[in-house]
Amino acid sequence: MCPLNISFRRALVDNKLREWLTLVAQISHFNLVAGSDTFNWNLTKSGLFRVRSMYLHLINNQPPIRNKLIWKIKIPLKIKIFLWLLQRRIVLTKDNLARKKWKGSQKCCGCNNNEIVRHLFLDCHYARMVWRIVYLATGLTQPTSINHMFGSWLSNQNKKIRSLIWVGVAAFCWAICVGILGSKNKIFLPYKPGLLQL
Repeated sequence: MCPLNISFRRALVDNKLREWLTLVAQISHFNLVAGSDTFNWNLTKSGLFRVRSMYLHLINNQPPIRNKLIWKIKIPLKIKIFLWLLQRRIVLTKDNLARKKWKGSQKCCGCNNNEIVRHLFLDCHYARMVWRIVYLATGLTQPTSINHMFGSWLSNQNKKIRSLIWVGVAAFCWAICVGILGSKNKIFLPYKPGLLQL
């Protein structure tokens, strides 16, 4: 194999260097020959591209967004809507507000890291503390991501237990929304909730 004759304007470091070396390793076994190139679509027997084949591939390989569970839980409608927004990561966290031209600090008011959906509900030390309490009380490990939380996180639980756990998760996420998000600006809640409303 001859070395690639490619140079970069800037040095590749850390992840970029690893990604480059991975790419080089993936293409190094290909031998190019003179002649015309042919395109072969691997998702159909004929080798021709079909929108249907791509659609079926995406449907079969992407976990579907599960809405039914959210709407069946016996909780107030506003919390169901909030969970639906959380599942799609469109809760008005500071990073989402900044995309809408909001001016202000994007730091989490709890720990000074950038406030994104994953951080606020999974990675912030306040959220991790509550997840640890959940683990100690129930043995449930913390979900690894928002997709995991709404996807396969509770797949080993029976339906009745899963529904009860989701009521607790809904309360936990809503408390973060009301407590942390509601305290930093009045975009979320124009009133101060009472203790019983949490």
